[in-house]
Amino acid sequence: MISTSETLGELSTALAKAQGELTDPEKNTRGYNYKYADLPIMLKTIRPVLTKHDLSFVQFTSGGDDNFVQVTTRLMHKSGEWMESTFSMPIEIKKGMSLAQNIGSTLTYARRYSIQSVVGISGDADTDHNDVRPDKNVTPTMPKRNGQIKVKKVSSNQLMAQIDQATSGDELNAIIDLAKELPDDEKNMVRDAYRIKRDELTTTTH
Repeated sequence: MISTSETLGELSTALAKAQGELTDPEKNTRGYNYKYADLPIMLKTIRPVLTKHDLSFVQFTSGGDDNFVQVTTRLMHKSGEWMESTFSMPIEIKKGMSLAQNIGSTLTYARRYSIQSVVGISGDADTDHNDVRPDKNVTPTMPKRNGQIKVKKVSSNQLMAQIDQATSGDELNAIIDLAKELPDDEKNMVRDAYRIKRDELTTTTH
């Protein structure tokens, strides 16, 4: 979901100048067979340039009770103009980590993708929809407070709707990563939608 202030003129001008100076951060971390820039490197790259052009941002986190977390990233200008987007994703359960650690890891992932999408940089290698990961056959589960197990399914319709609304390649990569939970036939449908949208974005930016 995307929201903005009534006007964006000064923010847009400042962001255009900032994007002219921003560069993709160093990809200093390796995970799941590709390299990416972790959150500290991402913030270290972004903050000085945004500050120079009177821009700032905040990231609010919420969720956790229904196996999903949300990150709302708001980009602000000193004029009072702002724009924000909310990114929701299921909590990824990793072996050997506590519930709190799994929530923190998922929030960090969501924060990293959200801020790089907002300012228009890339912190990940181009994996071209290589969303199949070593844990692809593991169904994520979340323990409820009463000790029972609750599973949150991601639907292909939901992912395809998110793909249709995506505005950047980084956002698309974040969405397609969730398709690993789907059955093979649904996963292929989402991949097809991913390719079409990716080609549209590529055509638009050239």
